[in-house]
Amino acid sequence: HDVIPVTLSDPRELALPDIGLVRLEDPETGELVVVDTHAPQVRKEYARSTQAQREERCTLFRGMGLDFLELSTDQGYVKPLIRFFQARQTRRAKRRAT
Repeated sequence: HDVIPVTLSDPRELALPDIGLVRLEDPETGELVVVDTHAPQVRKEYARSTQAQREERCTLFRGMGLDFLELSTDQGYVKPLIRFFQARQTRRAKRRAT
């Protein structure tokens, strides 16, 4: 079996917009919180947190020896998929040659 994790992200999820007070609900607990998205520190911490999650995920995949692919909803997926599998094939061919 071959496992290839594919992460699909939306750029709008990576940065918190400056839209003032927002009431958010935790989908797992149902807890409601009010967040002031106008505060620069809140937006900065949100961006830092999402980047840290991405880096942690990439580190996990690399540690497991998995090839993985990150796609974004603001771009087409066909060309990145083709590039990914071509690069993967090239890497595997080089490993077999050595």
